[in-house]
Amino acid sequence: MFLKRALLGSLFACSLFTAADASTWTLHLSGIDDSMGVYVNGSLVSTCNVGKTCSVNLNNFLVSGPNTLKLILTNKTSGWTFDYKLLKDGVNVLSAKCGTLNVTGCLGNQFDLGKVYQVQVNILN
Repeated sequence: MFLKRALLGSLFACSLFTAADASTWTLHLSGIDDSMGVYVNGSLVSTCNVGKTCSVNLNNFLVSGPNTLKLILTNKTSGWTFDYKLLKDGVNVLSAKCGTLNVTGCLGNQFDLGKVYQVQVNILN
């Protein structure tokens, strides 16, 4: 089952995926400016900071049944950017990119501060 909804005005998106048995879930983050928190079932499991490339094995945090993955991008100064890819068994099932780190910020180089982007993904494991 696959459900995806995006509303760019508030930069919020929601998706639903059903996992096959023994699926491997990996999240790749890059081009982050300033900081992206990775939450699984409400707990912060990883943070990727400006200029770093991060990879998170989500299987370490998923439980049997419904799970919620939430990414929250926080900006402290000037423009902000992000690039993420959610992989299921090595195949990209969801990705998004906005802006290019150290080149141009997201949405025409907006300088919004605080929580500037959020995406929630529901995974039925």
